[in-house]
This record gives sequence, C-alpha cells and structure tokens, in this order.
Amino acid sequence: MTLLRILFFVVWFATVGVRVLLVWKMFRLRLVRAYPWFTAFLIISTVETCVRMYAGFTGGGKAYNEAWARWQWITLIMMAGLAVECFVLHAKHFRRFVYAGAVTAGILMLIALAIWIPTADLERLAKPDAPALTKATRDLSTVGFVFVSLISVFFSMFGRGWIRPNVRAHAAILQWLFFLQACGYFVRGGALKGQWFGVVSAFVVTGGGLYCYLRWYWSFTAAGEKWERPTPINADDIERLEERRRRLLAKAAEL
Repeated sequence: MTLLRILFFVVWFATVGVRVLLVWKMFRLRLVRAYPWFTAFLIISTVETCVRMYAGFTGGGKAYNEAWARWQWITLIMMAGLAVECFVLHAKHFRRFVYAGAVTAGILMLIALAIWIPTADLERLAKPDAPALTKATRDLSTVGFVFVSLISVFFSMFGRGWIRPNVRAHAAILQWLFFLQACGYFVRGGALKGQWFGVVSAFVVTGGGLYCYLRWYWSFTAAGEKWERPTPINADDIERLEERRRRLLAKAAEL
C-alpha cells in the first residue's frame, strides 16, 4: 500500500469520524429541529460511506463501485434538499418569506431540473451506471453552488444582522461543499485524463468534504442561534436623526 493510498484512507476515515461528531453536536446543542434535513443528510451520508467502505474492503473495487452507484441516488436527493433547506432557513427570518420562500425555492429547483433534464442521459440514469451518476452529481453540485450563492447574495442585501450567525455560516460552508464536489466530479467525469487526475479528484471530493465538516463542527454554536429581529426605524427615530444632523451642521458652520 503506497503512502498516497494510506493518506487517502486516513482522510476518508477522518471524514466519517468528523460527521459522527457533528451529528452528536447537533443533538447536544438541540439544533436538529432547526436543521432537520442537514442532520438527516449527515446521518445518511455516514451510513452510505460505511456501506461503501465495507463493500470495498470485502469485495474489492467492483463491489465498491456497485455500492456507490446504488446509494448515489439517495445522496443526490439529500444534496438537493440541502439547497432548498438553506433557502427556507434564510426565509424564516422574514415573516412574508416563510411560505412564499418555500414556494419560490421549489419553483427555482423545478427550473433547474428543466434546464438539466435535456442534457442528462436519462436512459443511463435509470440504471446504476457510474458515469451517468458522476455527471448528475457534478451538475447538481454546480446548480447547488450557484443557487446557494444567489441566496447568500440576495439576503445579505438586508444586512448581516437580519440573519442568524449559524445560518450565515451554514450557507457559506454549503457553498464550499457544492463547489468542491463540482470540481472533484468534473475531473472524475473524464474532463481531464490520466491516473493523477483520478487521484486529485478523490482527494478533492473526500478532503473537501472533511474541510467542510470540520468548519461546520467549529462554526455551529448555541449562541449562533440567538437572534432578535431588528427593530424597524420609525418616524420618531428619523426625526431625531434629522435633528441631530441639523445641530451638527450648525456647529460646523460656526467653526
């Protein structure tokens, strides 16, 4: 076993361990109710990784690839749900966006599917075909990255104080996860040829996941869920500010 292979397995096992710790932290801080889909994603992805590990160690590379193809559909569904949940988490800070936000997120995902389906090889996707699933994962990760980036840009226009710190951190890390997944599967899908590109792809996907899960573990805090709706500026506040501005201008004119 080469040193590079040993390093990959270290990163792979570390990713599973960090995900388990992150799930434990979600329950300990009682964040499961606030992030139900994300918690489910962590649990299911951990089980899926363990199944692939067992298949690979007992049946070799062919068994590993078959297990990956069988489980990847579930992973794709969970990843799409992460993007929708991210939108809803932001929308809940605004009363008028609670329901309209969920509907809008659903419409945007349908538009994304309408754009993606004509380019997808649906006949191959109907079977556990690794190349087709690799392309689907790459496309979904790309759409997810753009979608979550637009969410962050849109809601940041209201000011950082309007969004809970945990939600802001969650969106930022989710962007990185989608971006790194898209890059890794872009290489894995045959965009670049050669043995070393396959190694790079494996480390980008696995190492990138480890980086994101570590960031989630350190970023999620109980204090990050505390949030008070900023008080809107009323007419009296505006009048007081205007009066203060006039006094300052008068003092400046006396100098």
